[in-house]
Formats: sequence, structure tokens, C-alpha cells
Amino acid sequence: MFALLLAALQLMVSPSVPSAHASPATGTVCITTSTSATSCPKSPPTIGPLSVNDNFTVGVFIQGSDAMGGFDIYVAADPAYLTPTNATLGTLIAGPSLTSICVNGSALTGACTPNTANGPGVVEVSTAESSGENECGGTSPCSGMAFNITYRVISFVTSTNISYPSNPSCSTSSVGTTDTCVLVADNTGTPLSETVQGATVRAPAFDYSLSNSGPISITHGSSGTVTITATLTSVATQSVTLSCVSSSLPPGITCSSFTVNPVIPTATSDLTINVASSVMSGSYSFNVTGSPLGATTAPTIVSVSVPSATTTTSVACSPGSITTGSATSCTVTVTDTSSSPSIPTGSVSLSTDSTGTFSSNSCTLATSTSSVASCSVSYTPSVVGSGTHLITANYSGDSSHASSNGSSPLTVTSPATAPAILGLSPTVFYIIVGIAVIVLVALSLLALRRRGRTPQQ
Repeated sequence: MFALLLAALQLMVSPSVPSAHASPATGTVCITTSTSATSCPKSPPTIGPLSVNDNFTVGVFIQGSDAMGGFDIYVAADPAYLTPTNATLGTLIAGPSLTSICVNGSALTGACTPNTANGPGVVEVSTAESSGENECGGTSPCSGMAFNITYRVISFVTSTNISYPSNPSCSTSSVGTTDTCVLVADNTGTPLSETVQGATVRAPAFDYSLSNSGPISITHGSSGTVTITATLTSVATQSVTLSCVSSSLPPGITCSSFTVNPVIPTATSDLTINVASSVMSGSYSFNVTGSPLGATTAPTIVSVSVPSATTTTSVACSPGSITTGSATSCTVTVTDTSSSPSIPTGSVSLSTDSTGTFSSNSCTLATSTSSVASCSVSYTPSVVGSGTHLITANYSGDSSHASSNGSSPLTVTSPATAPAILGLSPTVFYIIVGIAVIVLVALSLLALRRRGRTPQQ
């Protein structure tokens, strides 16, 4: 097509238009982000961010060139990522003729030039001024929009380029001594000097979101696992290193390890969390982040619940059978029954379902073993009642241990009594006997005294 364009321009040249160039200018063929641009951007533009199936249109602009009579320009993009869907002439050539527009190797107007750079991802636009004169009134420099191209994004990497292909068939080029497929010529068919400037199309900035499978419950002195998910939210992806934000970790709670690290979103990784035995029961949280962060990525907040350790409370009184008015010693034992036990602390309150007196209604636990604490009080029943007093101990719990309670029966009887004598209680019987003895003694003494006063014979 290059040769055809040159030949056509030579045939169409107007005798009144001079073909000499007193001061040849070097123009620029560029990609613009607007189809109504009036100049080339100062540097290659970046288009986007764009996502798959997005459509966009660019302009192919010629700036500061010698006045031209036509052009034959190829523009290429990687067909794996961008596909041109249409191309239309701009306003640079006022009276276009012999126009050919070829997209992806298929002609939309005219015919595609065979055995050239045409093919997937390539647009070729060729046209000439029908008047045979140069544009811009034949006055240089001359600028204008040559044509427009519409693309659709079909796939993506971080970025891809729109540029000008090279091909041996384009050895007559406006770009120096190269075979770049850009030809701008005057009405005599003389190639004009041009430089080229392409463009970059980029995907949305790398972005992903972080989430987790929490909240998670972990008991004191043990560990648990939560799943961290990094979900890709853009078409570009890269490796992400997960970590716990150390400044957000509560005292005693640590991150052990991730099963997979780094990850490539979308991906998951299981995080092991350790909770020290010193951590009080309650709700906690910390942040897990990724590096690098995406454009909108925020750390995910992991919630950890540390429940109170389970306990059992028992009470035993010794002796286990007493009479009213007698005291027994009641010992309360509180045991941490969790998988990682610690020593229960705090106090225990005591009560009875009958009538009696405790030496104290509560007692403070003291360490017995690494998971057991105990304390003791005495209990004195006042009445027999049903004969069984239920002694109950209530442990109120502490910052790490749950409350619990336990009970134990105590047998209560009356003090022992002597058997009846002649139907009388022993006390009454012996009082009567005592009185009788006193009376007999008195009578005996009186009889002796009288006998002593009798006259002797």
C-alpha cells in the first residue's frame, strides 16, 4: 500500500502546487486519548485503568509535519490483550480518496494490503487528498487528526502498548531509515519526516481484599486456627506476603505461622494463633495485612474470644456425721478442668439448707496444686431438722475461670440420751432416789438421837 499511496499522490498532484520543501519539518505521529485532541501529548499517554470487556477509542494525530497530501499508517496492539473493533478517518484529510481501512486483517473500507504487517491486533488506514493538493493550504507545519481506532480489552497483564509495527514491506518509511509502517507523504509522493509516539494501556491497579473465617474461640494457654483469604479484585495479580500487625496484637496473643505465605490472590492461608495462660477471659482482636497492599486493600480484623476456663467445685465435711451443737470442718475444692489448666483464684461462699452456723460464710482459695485451690470453714448445726444438712459451696470465678458450685450432705443427730428407769427419765429417777436417801439418813439420825435419851434400867 505504501507504493500505491505514493503512485496515487504522484498522479493526483496539482500543477499549481509546488513540490519543493524550503524548510523541511519533522512532525510527530502520536496516539491521543481523545478523538478531539488538537495536539500530541508531551509524553506517551497511559490509558486506563481498564478492565476486561472495556471499550475505548484513541486518536492517531499528526502534529507539526510538512503539509501532506496523504498517509498510510499502521497501528499495532498485542491481540492477546487488545482487539481493535473499528477505525474511522479523522479530519486531517479534507477530501479523502482511495481510502482503505483494514482491521485485524479484514477490510472495512477498500482492501487490506497483502504481505505486510496486517493481521490480528493491527489497524491500517490509508487515504489521499482527492484535490491533489497538500493539506493546511500547503502551509507547514501542518497538524490534524488522521484517524480514530476503537479497542476492546479481552484480557490483561499489568500493562500493554499501542505502537507502530515494522515490516520489510514498509521500507519506504517516514521514520528515518527504518521499516516502521508509518508513511506521510506530500502531494508529489515524497515521504515526509516524522517521529512516532505510542501509548500504554494499563489494567486497574493491583488490588485485592482480605477477609478471615473468624471469630475464633481459644482457651487460655492453647492455640487455634483461622483462615485468611486474599481475594483478587482487579485483573492484574502478584504475590502477597501476609503478616499480623504487631502493634495490634493484645498482650499474650501471638501469631505463630501461616500455612501458605506468600499467597497469590485469590488464595487462602491458615493462621495459627497462640493465647497465653495469663490472658484474661474476654474478646480481643488484631489485624492481618498483606504486602504489598492493593489500591484499596485494608487489613482484615481477626476477632478472638478467650472463654473462661471450666471448673468444678466440691465440698467435703469431716466428720460427716455430728450432733447438734458440735462443729465439723468443711473443705471446699475448686479444680480447673480445661485442657491447659491454671490455678483458680477468688473466694467461695457457703450455705446450708437447714439451720446452723458457719465460722465464716465465705473463704479465700489457696493453691493446692497447679490446677486446684481450696479453703475451709467450720459448721455447727443448731437443729436436727430432717437429719441431713446440705452444705453448698458457690465459686464465683475469676478473670480466667468460670463459676461453679458443689454440695455435700452432712448427717446431724441429737446428743445421746440415757434409758428410762421405772418409766422415769434417769434425771427424775435419780433425783427421787437422792431425796429418798436423804430422808432415810435423816430418819436414822433422829432415831439414834432418841435412843440415846432413853433411861437406863
